[in-house]
Amino acid sequence: MLSVESTQAGLEHIACYPTRLGCPRMHRALATPAIMRVVKMRLNVACAKMTNFWNFLLYQFGWFACVLGLAWDLQWLGATIALCLVGIHFWLATDRAVQVKLVCLAAGVGLIVDCLQLQIGVFSFPRGALRDWLPPASIVVLWIQFATTFRYSMRWLSGRYWLCTIFGLVGAPLAFFAGERLGAIEFLSPRLLNFAILGVLWSIAVPLLINLSDHLASRVAIAPQYRWISESGVRLS
Repeated sequence: MLSVESTQAGLEHIACYPTRLGCPRMHRALATPAIMRVVKMRLNVACAKMTNFWNFLLYQFGWFACVLGLAWDLQWLGATIALCLVGIHFWLATDRAVQVKLVCLAAGVGLIVDCLQLQIGVFSFPRGALRDWLPPASIVVLWIQFATTFRYSMRWLSGRYWLCTIFGLVGAPLAFFAGERLGAIEFLSPRLLNFAILGVLWSIAVPLLINLSDHLASRVAIAPQYRWISESGVRLS
C-alpha cells in the first residue's frame, strides 16, 4: 500500500524534473507543503474507506455465521467463528479500550431488548435457546458484532440520532425477516404487530448505543482505524 511518505517522496522526485529542465519556479510550485497536505488528506480519506470496508466484511461474515449456525443447529460453531472475527477486529483496531467498553454495553442492552421481546412474544427461536425467556448465545454475539461497527463502518450515524431512530425502526425488522427466511428465528402472531414492536424497540436501542459510542469516543484522542492501514504510514487526524 502507498504511504504518505512514499507518495511524498514520489512527488518530490517528480518535482525535480522542472529544475533539471531549467524551470525552478515550477519546481517550487510542485513541492509546496499545500500540495503535500492535499495528498495526505486524500490518502487519509482512502484509508478510512478501506478500514470501513474491511470492518463491514467482518461484520457480515459474523452475521451469517451466527444466523446460519442457529438455522443449521450449529449455534456454538457459528458463535465461535463470529467471536474469532471480533477478535480480529480487536487486534486490528487502534481504539481497543473503547471497543471493549462498547461490546460490553451492546451485549447488555441487546440481552435486555431480546429478553423483553421473548417475554412479550414477539418471536421465538426454534433452536439454540437455553431458556424460553433467554436468547441463544449467538444472538448476544450478534449484538457484540454490531457494536464493532459503531466507530467504523457505521460511523456515519454518529451524532445523527434521528437517523439512528429510522435505521433501527426499518433496518431491524428487515434483518430479522432475513434471519427468519434463513430459518434462525420464527415470528409469532400477529406478525405485523410484532414486527412493529421490534422496530420500535430497536429505534430506541440504536440511538442509545450510538450516543454511548459518541460519549466514549469524545474521551479519547485515538482515531478509529485498523492497524495494518495505519502502519502503512497514513494517520487520520
